[in-house]
Amino acid sequence: MNVIPRLASASVVMLTLCSDLLGIDVQSITNDSKALDLLFSGKLNDELVLVPEQVGALRVAADRWRKALNERSNPQHLSNQNKRPSDVFFEITEECNRAAFAEIDDILLPNQVRRWRQVLLQLAYAKEPMRAILSPRFADQLKLTPGQRDALKKEFEHTETSIAIIVNEMRAQRDLNIRETFNPQQRRQMDDLLGPPFRQNTVKR
Repeated sequence: MNVIPRLASASVVMLTLCSDLLGIDVQSITNDSKALDLLFSGKLNDELVLVPEQVGALRVAADRWRKALNERSNPQHLSNQNKRPSDVFFEITEECNRAAFAEIDDILLPNQVRRWRQVLLQLAYAKEPMRAILSPRFADQLKLTPGQRDALKKEFEHTETSIAIIVNEMRAQRDLNIRETFNPQQRRQMDDLLGPPFRQNTVKR
């Protein structure tokens, strides 16, 4: 199985998992990796109105990016450094990303780069609105004040709490409706099949 095309996605996963453990700008590196992965996947070819020559050039750039990540991120190379392997991994990823962005600047037109960035922000906002709006690309461009940032955080926290309450209420009503569909004997059988509630925090690690 060829693992090189999957390396970008694997890199993003590792970056995300380690984001709270390292004292470097992991989120920025993660965003850059996601941006490159999306562009190199070919999913934006029509959206960016790429001509065949650009598509071919991006494929070459993608192969070069993935090959560099693959060759420089192998365990043997990471363990030969005088730093923690995780730190070396992020530094290597950042260097490879920077080289790829420089190559893309010579392939895409300014309006294509702008549209690419817009799509990335839309996807980020749809998935995690608070993180997207408070990210440097949004917050700095909008010149948000500290007061506005705090107000946005509170609004998002309130919304998330309200959504969680509504979801729990809907689940409880769903379960009640399901039980009312059964006759008394079926309810007892269902209870016997399911057993007592499972509490995840009681599982020994």
